[in-house]
Amino acid sequence: MNEYLDILGENEFLSMITSITRPACGTCIDHIFMKAEDDLANCTIRVNISDHYATAIDIPLNNYDEDLSNVPYFKRYLNYHKLREDLENINWEFYCSFEDVIKSAEFLVNILKNKVETYTEVVRIEHSRNKKAELLKGS
Repeated sequence: MNEYLDILGENEFLSMITSITRPACGTCIDHIFMKAEDDLANCTIRVNISDHYATAIDIPLNNYDEDLSNVPYFKRYLNYHKLREDLENINWEFYCSFEDVIKSAEFLVNILKNKVETYTEVVRIEHSRNKKAELLKGS
């Protein structure tokens, strides 16, 4: 345990939770380590939901007003319908006939990876120019 804490300390990570988080045995087993220049607000919430207290940390976001309208955003879509059709047309008996189970599993994983890649489309999502106006329009 000390080696773990020493490594985090050497890399400038600070322990944010230092109070008891497991009251039954009086220990702090729930950790949050942060690399932060400023003091961050943290707390242990004493609730009786489980045998652990809940922990929380408040991280201020200084750049939340930053204009991200020019930053591209991409989303991946998998066409499950086409993937299923293609997988149904594969002769699986051939791959199950190998005596080496590892080899069969490797073939199966490679087939699935290739098919998923084939039927995955990456789409660029355009950012709205004025998100605040859009949000206010709905209220």
